[in-house]
Amino acid sequence: MKRQILMTLMLGLYSGLLSAQCLFTELAFTTTVAEWGDEIHWELYFRSKNGDQLLASYRGDASEMVASKDIFCLEDGCYYFRLYDAWGDGWNGGALTCHPPIPGFSDDVTLEKGEEGYHLFHVRSHRRFRPRH
Repeated sequence: MKRQILMTLMLGLYSGLLSAQCLFTELAFTTTVAEWGDEIHWELYFRSKNGDQLLASYRGDASEMVASKDIFCLEDGCYYFRLYDAWGDGWNGGALTCHPPIPGFSDDVTLEKGEEGYHLFHVRSHRRFRPRH
């Protein structure tokens, strides 16, 4: 239970008050829906030696041409988005973007066709800590 609470604090969504306290890599993922926005759904997973952990999910609504931004504080590691389309014809112009761009997530991600797809990416901190003397 403690590990789950700790992972939620480290990896989960946080309010604006906590955003300044991100000790890892802060990434904003924007989901843009075009046509048939209520068919779009995604889940974000963290891959760990203890198994994949669901961190967050998104489900579109009937509104078209709408963008939704989710901000995460992610520790170094391997992650993936599981992309869904309820009708099975892809996201019809909808996309998922990452800011700032990171290796493996420099272009928009979309589900071109089908009901399900995956997008794997890695988070690697670029911070360098100097030892205290």
